[in-house]
Amino acid sequence: MIKMLIVVVACFTICWFPLMVYWVLKYPFPSIDDHDLNPYLFTIFHMLALSHACFNPIICCWMNSSVRYGFMCTFGN
Repeated sequence: MIKMLIVVVACFTICWFPLMVYWVLKYPFPSIDDHDLNPYLFTIFHMLALSHACFNPIICCWMNSSVRYGFMCTFGN
């Protein structure tokens, strides 16, 4: 169970870290907004951060047999 928690926290950190670095660097360096790639970088970082919600059920199903059994019963197998 502790392994699953470590994997979920690591996934959360990896997904949210680029967006948080972007926001931290944006205020001391406002010239970041002037760059041509800014809208694309922000969109990619934001989508990566929100993708964490998609990874959670996959991680839980992969690492926890009771969750896996619940998925099997719910979706019929």
